[in-house]
Amino acid sequence: MAVTSSLGDHALARHARQALTSASAATLYVGASAGGRSSAGDSCPGSGSVADVVLYEDSGLPRLLCEPTSSVARAAGESRQAALGVRCCQRPGCPRTVMFAGALVVVGCEDVDGEPVRVVGLELRRVAILRAGVAPLVVPLATYLESADGDGLLDVAAALVEHANSQHAASLRAAAARLAGASPAAVAAARLEHLDAAGLEIGWVTLAGAHRAHVKFDRPATDPQSLAAQLRTTLTGQRGADAR
Repeated sequence: MAVTSSLGDHALARHARQALTSASAATLYVGASAGGRSSAGDSCPGSGSVADVVLYEDSGLPRLLCEPTSSVARAAGESRQAALGVRCCQRPGCPRTVMFAGALVVVGCEDVDGEPVRVVGLELRRVAILRAGVAPLVVPLATYLESADGDGLLDVAAALVEHANSQHAASLRAAAARLAGASPAAVAAARLEHLDAAGLEIGWVTLAGAHRAHVKFDRPATDPQSLAAQLRTTLTGQRGADAR
C-alpha cells in the first residue's frame, strides 16, 4: 500500500532526484515487478548489486554504462522489466531507498578508452521512496518527469528553498499571514514547500489547522537571478495565490 506524504508532489520528486544524483549504493532487479521485487529471484541475469556497471544521472533519469556482452546489456536488448533501488542517506539516521521501475532499454553506445560500452536506461513506469517499516511514498510519475526535464534551475531552486526555510522564517510567516488574511502572530509556523521557474508553494499552520497555497509568478523565471528576484517579490507581496 502506498501512502501520501506531508510533502508536496514536487518535493517528493526533488527528493527522488537528489537521491539518484548522490547515490551511495544501488541494486538492480531484472524481471522485477513495479514494487521492486524480482519475479525470478536474484539469479535472474542482471539482478543484484550494480557493481559491473557505472550508474549516473542524466537529466533526472537513471543511466547505466556496461559492456555490450554484460547481462544488463542483454536484458536491455530484450526490454526486460526491472527495478533500480538507489540508496541515499539524506539525513543522519534516516537512510532512504528510491525505487525506479520500468523497462530496460539501450539508449546509446559509447567508446571509453577505445572500448565499446552500452548506455542502458529505464523507461520509467513508477518511482517510489522506500523506508523501513513505512509504506512507500509514490512519486507521481508526471511530476517526476517534469522535474527531470526541468530547466537547469532545479539545484538553484532547492538551495533557495533551504535558505528561505532556515534563514527567513519570519518572512515566511508574514507571507503566509497575508495569504490567510490574518496577523503574523496567528501563524505558528510556515515553510516554503516548493519553488520552480513558474511559481512556489508555501505551507503554514494556524490554530485552524494546516494550509497550503500555490503562487504563480507574473513571469516565469529564466535564470538564477530572476528566480531569486521573483521569490523575494512574491514573499513581500503575494500575487496570484490559490490557498487551500
